[in-house]
Amino acid sequence: MESADYLIIITAVCLIALISVLIPTLIQIKRTAKKAETFTDQLNTNLQPVLDNITETSTELQNLSISIRDKIDRTGTILDTTQDASRSLLNTVDLLQETVTPIISQVGGISAGIKAFSSFFIKTEKKERRYFDE
Repeated sequence: MESADYLIIITAVCLIALISVLIPTLIQIKRTAKKAETFTDQLNTNLQPVLDNITETSTELQNLSISIRDKIDRTGTILDTTQDASRSLLNTVDLLQETVTPIISQVGGISAGIKAFSSFFIKTEKKERRYFDE
């Protein structure tokens, strides 16, 4: 036998070994492709309802955010009105204090004067009476 015959035999043995390894690999690739196809079909079937639910949820969230934004704007308006009312109330209190305090002081002074005046005469009358009673 010549060396060419040995090479042909070695090549044949290598081809047989290669084919014996390739056949199970190709069978497994075929099974994997079938499973991938089945998974893709199921995904396409189940994905549309999920996408519809996500769209509905997104729309509801947008509506809620608009509603919350409106309520926050209303609350801001209420707070501004309350702040204006409190400023007006403080101004009114300050004005009343400036107006009423002097009047109260004058009334208090007059009242104290009348009380002192009357107590002076009452004490004087009592002392005179005591002198007469003795």
